[in-house]
Amino acid sequence: MKSFQLRLSVKSSISQGTNTCGYPMVALTDVESKRKYISIGGGYSLLAVVFREWLEETFKDRLISLSKDKLKNSSIYTDGTFQGGVSVEKMVDIAAKMGLVITSLTNPRGSTLGFFVEDANQVG
Repeated sequence: MKSFQLRLSVKSSISQGTNTCGYPMVALTDVESKRKYISIGGGYSLLAVVFREWLEETFKDRLISLSKDKLKNSSIYTDGTFQGGVSVEKMVDIAAKMGLVITSLTNPRGSTLGFFVEDANQVG
């Protein structure tokens, strides 16, 4: 039986910052690299923002090498960067096209607690 290890942990809270006090905040931590990605604000998916930042930083080479055919139905990714707001579901779809299997971990209320990440390119 294959065991999975949580790769990305997610924590939602309220900012206590001087200029952002009271704003919603999402922090995504890469358990392997210990790198943290934080988004503060509203009007867009904070989780999608931090997931996108992680994906862009961790798998930049794969994103650049994606052919236009694989992203042809979307204008969200051009010249190596994502344009505008993108949902977490769309980011997971893009990750799948890169050979990643992303499985979310949620609590009973439906809040995302983290993501399991499996690299299909490295599965033996």
